[in-house]
Amino acid sequence: MKKSKIKQTEKILIIVGIVIVLAIIGVLIFNAVKGNREAKVKEREQNAQMDDADVIPYGDDESDTYDFSGDYFDVATMNATMTIGKNGNGYNVSITYSETDDSITIWKMTASYNKNRKALVYSDCERSDYIMEEPKDKSDETEVDTNTKYTDGTGMIYLAKGSLYWVDDKEDMGTMLMFKKTTDIESEAGSEELTEDMSTETTESTEAEGTETEGTEGSEGEGTEAEGAEGAEGEVAPEGEGTEGEEAPEG
Repeated sequence: MKKSKIKQTEKILIIVGIVIVLAIIGVLIFNAVKGNREAKVKEREQNAQMDDADVIPYGDDESDTYDFSGDYFDVATMNATMTIGKNGNGYNVSITYSETDDSITIWKMTASYNKNRKALVYSDCERSDYIMEEPKDKSDETEVDTNTKYTDGTGMIYLAKGSLYWVDDKEDMGTMLMFKKTTDIESEAGSEELTEDMSTETTESTEAEGTETEGTEGSEGEGTEAEGAEGAEGEVAPEGEGTEGEEAPEG
């Protein structure tokens, strides 16, 4: 019996020892992997800093003082809008794209301004697709099917000649888009309307002056003709002198 108990104790000790060894190995592996990840992150940050130092700026010089916050409209395809809001030292960005009434795609990201690139840079873009499905019963509400494609999109948004451009590293969706601030669009539209109104007023004024000039010239012409007519009526044909009063000589 004693030998049996000793053997069981030995087995337990062996199992415990194996578990402890495996646990130690697991901790060592975990620390090694963690250290490797941290080393890679530091290497990426260093490379990013080196890249930023040598990179050619994307945006204009005025980007350093430009207020990116606001609402924007895509004047190239007319299918997209963008909203940028201040968030501490960074920005919350939302881009909406839709070609049809029943589907919408939205990209959301947090961005920070990079002075070397002169652009808003992000690395956490989330793309979500929304598809509206018509209800089977007219009394039911429209169903919306949501599908999140990814949450790790990278890219940047930069200012050039008064417009914002989107560099989408994940899908290259921003190639054909050009965003203008809605306040700038309204201002330009107001200027165009004002110019058109001024042009219309100038044209009407010119036409009115021309009509007035023609009327004046016509009045003067009519007066001259009237005077000529009166002069013609006032002239009396000369009477023959002694023609009717002469008598026939007597024989």
